[in-house]
Amino acid sequence: MKAILKLLFLVWMAMSGMAYANEHGGGGGGAGGIVKFEPLVINLQNGSYINFVVQLKLADPVSEPIVKGFMPAMRHEIIKSLIGKDPVVVQSATFIGSYSHQVTDMLNKLLEDEYVKDVFFDSWMVQ
Repeated sequence: MKAILKLLFLVWMAMSGMAYANEHGGGGGGAGGIVKFEPLVINLQNGSYINFVVQLKLADPVSEPIVKGFMPAMRHEIIKSLIGKDPVVVQSATFIGSYSHQVTDMLNKLLEDEYVKDVFFDSWMVQ
C-alpha cells in the first residue's frame, strides 16, 4: 500500500511539474534535486562531538517532496549511525568517503527506493 501511495504521489508530482515548467517556460531555477539538512551536532566518544551538514543529490528531482517528508527519520538514522564513534576515526578522509556511501545505502533502504543518488557533507568539524 505504501509503495502504491508513493507511486501515485510521484505521478501527480511529475504531472504538476510538467504543467509548471510549461507555464513558466522552463523548470524554474535553482538547484533542483538537492535536499539540504539543517546542521547536525552529534556526540562522539570522550566528550567530543561532530558538527556537519548533509546534502542529498536525488536520482530524480521529482522525488524531492517524498524525500523531504522523511527528513526526521533520515536525521534520526544518521545520528544513530555516528553517536559514540571514535573522533579520530570520524575525522579521517577515508571515513568520510566510505560514510557517504553508507548513508546513501541507509537512506535508500529507509525510503524503500533508490531516491538518493549521492550524499555530500559540508562543514565537517570534529571537536
